[in-house]
Amino acid sequence: MARQPKAWWNKRKGTWCSDIGGERHTLAKGKRNKRKAEEKLKALLAEQDLLADVNGSVTVARHCEEFLADTQENLEPKPIIRTGTLAKSSWTSLASEMLTRWSRWI
Repeated sequence: MARQPKAWWNKRKGTWCSDIGGERHTLAKGKRNKRKAEEKLKALLAEQDLLADVNGSVTVARHCEEFLADTQENLEPKPIIRTGTLAKSSWTSLASEMLTRWSRWI
């Protein structure tokens, strides 16, 4: 059974690294960034699991499902603001925030 990947300090490069699937990945620079390195490692492992589920290729539907799950987990619903007779929600800000998140998934 293979070992579970862990973040380790590469003194020569001054970076946090990990070996995942036979490849060495640089997770974060600087000794103080261990938490960032662990977060990136977690994201890389989740990506690897996702790719393993679909035999190495990600379908658009699966990509959208992951994006929507992330959006529901990390975005708070915006309140509806009533001005005069029109009800406006902050769709513009929500859309821009969703596009920002989407760009990370692409």
